This record gives sequence, structure tokens and C-alpha cells, in this order.
Amino acid sequence: MDVMRRFSAAALPAGLFLLACLAFWPTLGGAFVWDDDVNLVSNLGYRGVGPGQLRWMFTATLMGHYMPLTWLSFALSHAFGQMDPRAYHLGS
Repeated sequence: MDVMRRFSAAALPAGLFLLACLAFWPTLGGAFVWDDDVNLVSNLGYRGVGPGQLRWMFTATLMGHYMPLTWLSFALSHAFGQMDPRAYHLGS
């Protein structure tokens, strides 16, 4: 009986996770859009995780926004996929 309760408790979050993955799966085939040209394509500041890039990520206000955690996320996406949009979509 205890095993069934644990399974039931895990089934809802797992189901929601799978449903979200299924809903967003088509985005993996998309290209960079909207503000991605300014934020990602022509921006060299976030590409890497060295001291210079980290300093930039925690001090930049590109397009008027302070978003160091987003820049860290983009840096990881770049580390794994370079400039392949699928890496950024998968990270998001």
C-alpha cells in the first residue's frame, strides 16, 4: 500500500513534466527570433564562463535589463551547443 502512495505522489509531477516536454518539443526546431539577434547572435559578452564573461554577466544591462542568471543560462547553452538555437531552446 505504501508503494502505491509513493507511485501516486510521483505520477502527477512526472505526468506534468512529460506533458510540458511534449508541448514544447516543436520549439527545438526553431531559429533565433525577436530580440535574439541583439541578445545572442551579435553579443559576445556571455560566450564563455571566464572571469571577463562573468564580470560582464553581472554588470551588463543590455537593452535595459539586469539579468545575470539568464546570462549564466545562455553561457551554459553556448558551452554545450555554441550558436545552435536548439541548445538555447532546450535550456529554456
